[in-house]
Amino acid sequence: DLNMPLMNGEECLADIRNEPLLSKIPIIIYSTYVDQMKISLLKEKGANLYLVKPTSFKELVSALNKSIDYLELGANQVEDEVDFMI
Repeated sequence: DLNMPLMNGEECLADIRNEPLLSKIPIIIYSTYVDQMKISLLKEKGANLYLVKPTSFKELVSALNKSIDYLELGANQVEDEVDFMI
């Protein structure tokens, strides 16, 4: 989440990408904040996906499943778009 207390999501992303043992794990940024410039910046810094927080639990489950499929199968094999994928 971009708005975590103590350390924001962008700082956490940088720390993970700078840690050799963790640098290859997929990272999904999850937030209500939507700014295309910020999303592009996060992609440049190593985020795999940007997921806008859905309004219901059912939508959350669906978006998370699509995100996992995207990471496991690749963008070309996922039928539905994940909101604000990068």
